[in-house]
Amino acid sequence: MKPISRKAFDLKNLLGLAAFSLFAITPMIALTGCDTNDGPAEEAGEALDDAADDVGDALDDASDEVDDAIDP
Repeated sequence: MKPISRKAFDLKNLLGLAAFSLFAITPMIALTGCDTNDGPAEEAGEALDDAADDVGDALDDASDEVDDAIDP
């Protein structure tokens, strides 16, 4: 077997450490950007989003019921 040079071994370790750091630190940075204290406008917007989702779900359910009635 050919011995691994010290330079190649160090570069391999450095790249491994860089990859680990990237995958370990990135989620922590992303999570610190999340704001848990929503203001009244953001809460109202989320309520509107939820209402729109509920209407869409109701329309999907009604469409499924019509399809079931047409195709027994």
